[in-house]
Amino acid sequence: MFLNVAEDGKTASAFNFVGVHGLMAIGNESHRNLYAHTECENGCQDGVIHAVRSYDDAIGLWIDDSRRITWSGIDMRTESESVSTPLHGTMSRIRPALYITREGFDGDSSYVTTDITGGGIVGEFNSIKIGTFGASPAGGFGAIVIDGFSLRADGAARSSGNYLIDAGGEIGDLTLANGRVIGAPSRALSISAGAVDSVVRLKNVVTSKVGAESSDGLVTSGAGEFSLEDCDFHSHTFYHTGGTEAINWQSGDVRQSDIRAGQRIFYGVSGSPEGVLSAAAGSIAHSSDGNVYRKSSASGNTGWVSM
Repeated sequence: MFLNVAEDGKTASAFNFVGVHGLMAIGNESHRNLYAHTECENGCQDGVIHAVRSYDDAIGLWIDDSRRITWSGIDMRTESESVSTPLHGTMSRIRPALYITREGFDGDSSYVTTDITGGGIVGEFNSIKIGTFGASPAGGFGAIVIDGFSLRADGAARSSGNYLIDAGGEIGDLTLANGRVIGAPSRALSISAGAVDSVVRLKNVVTSKVGAESSDGLVTSGAGEFSLEDCDFHSHTFYHTGGTEAINWQSGDVRQSDIRAGQRIFYGVSGSPEGVLSAAAGSIAHSSDGNVYRKSSASGNTGWVSM
């Protein structure tokens, strides 16, 4: 499919591929579709999708139970504050520019959605969402790589209910790189690392607020591992139980150069870290008052002593 324009679709996605091997869609445009701009489902594989232009659709690009799909260039903008859809119920203005799901389909309930790679998302009041779909979701997730994204909303006017990057559903191997997330109503990134052997990699990802919003920058969960490199979050909360490896990252006003086995090195700390910074024993904090502090106790935010 090349250079098509579709408007006001109500019964199916504007450009819908079902079980197609070797699909190609380039330069297509959709307006106000109640399903999605482009959808790949039920065992699609070896596909190339380029230049998705989506205006006020329910979803931009939807990849469900498919593998070896590569995409580049999603430009999505939503205008209507809400839309009533057949599959997703009532959706707010913040809708997925990219939606990757696993559901399982007739003939293969163990299907693994994997080798999904792409980059170049520009979204105004849009999100990236990865997770399960349907009443009894099956199948699994493998490798997913998203490289290059800019998502913007107005979190100060929307106090809750929307994450601009929402990833879960027992993710296997997820990489998010070179992205900016601005103005999240609730969380900029909410990511679950899934099972013990799951890995989430974040590289050069930056979050920031708009005005007086009270959003979270990064919130993690799951049993897997997180790897952070050259990231800057306006806040973070780690709920995941797996390991954390990090190099040169910042949360709020505190620059953290490294995390290894729970030990951290902090830079730019204001005053004493005692009762403020949580870290494992052996961590180091460089303070703006000229002192260097060492963490002597095993856990929590106490036990910091000046060196």
